[in-house]
Amino acid sequence: MTLSRRERRSLALAFLKALGPGEAVKGLELLKALAPGIRKLPGAAFGGRAAEELGDLVLKAGGEAGCLDRELSLTARFCRLLAQKGLLFRLDEIIREVETRLEENRALVRVRLEAAYEPEEDFLRSLAGRVQKRTAAGDVKIETTLVPGLLGGYRLHLGSDLIDGSLASALKNLGETLAGEGEPKAAGEPGGC
Repeated sequence: MTLSRRERRSLALAFLKALGPGEAVKGLELLKALAPGIRKLPGAAFGGRAAEELGDLVLKAGGEAGCLDRELSLTARFCRLLAQKGLLFRLDEIIREVETRLEENRALVRVRLEAAYEPEEDFLRSLAGRVQKRTAAGDVKIETTLVPGLLGGYRLHLGSDLIDGSLASALKNLGETLAGEGEPKAAGEPGGC
């Protein structure tokens, strides 16, 4: 069975989407670590019958690549899916497509920063460096919006992830915690009269 370019692209994008920007590079490393072992699997594995052997191979390669449980789990599921569809023998083609898509996606990562005050240049450089390291981006563009209602701190939008380090959010969470703990207890309740 030959994979069309569209099918390879679709599989690669599904793999990258499942892992997300922070774990895509590790997932690719794991796929590359798996490829030599998969080439040695008996022909039956390519039809999906050797899932247990495939699972052991994924765990071994994942340990060697230093992957996290989530990366291992998603990569193992992806390989099992390929095996079930009889596409495991096309892993090298799929790896090349994942690399291509990852390189395209890495070229520029856009980050939306909401801050209560104009951020300092040192902070923006440091933030860009951390985002670049986390996503393996070639370049990071930070778009800053001033939101005085945050009171202090910032909110960072990176893809579908939201990191809320604002003072307004911290105060809201503290208020909710205190409201939940500060209600008077009735007689007979633990802590009551």
